[in-house]
Amino acid sequence: MGNSANAMTEEQNQAAGAEAQAIFQILGLDMDKGLSLTDWEAAFDKLDTDGDGTVSRKEWYLKQGTTSMYDAVQKKHKGAISRDEWKKAFEVLDTDGDGRITVEEWLRRRIVQLSFSPLGMGAYSWGVEVGE
Repeated sequence: MGNSANAMTEEQNQAAGAEAQAIFQILGLDMDKGLSLTDWEAAFDKLDTDGDGTVSRKEWYLKQGTTSMYDAVQKKHKGAISRDEWKKAFEVLDTDGDGRITVEEWLRRRIVQLSFSPLGMGAYSWGVEVGE
């Protein structure tokens, strides 16, 4: 999974989607109807418990008990999500550009798998698989 929003297995994507639904349900937001950017930003404010403008992995875990959705958000530093990175995640997830994120959009994210295999004598083979 790493630090990429797209490098996830199908199981990790499902877990992150389930975590997202639980978070937004706790916040009183119906993800099935879609989340607006305002809803998305309100969630960030709730998750940023110390009010420093970032959500650390520790803050997230202490509040949620899991980090599947946190790990799915592309960020510069794996230890914290900035407000700008959170907004960028909204843009990435809003695949149809209607200004709302739905469960269906989340689950349509493409799964990317990377492989790197030694061939011997200092030679390596690598590949990228996108989708199923």
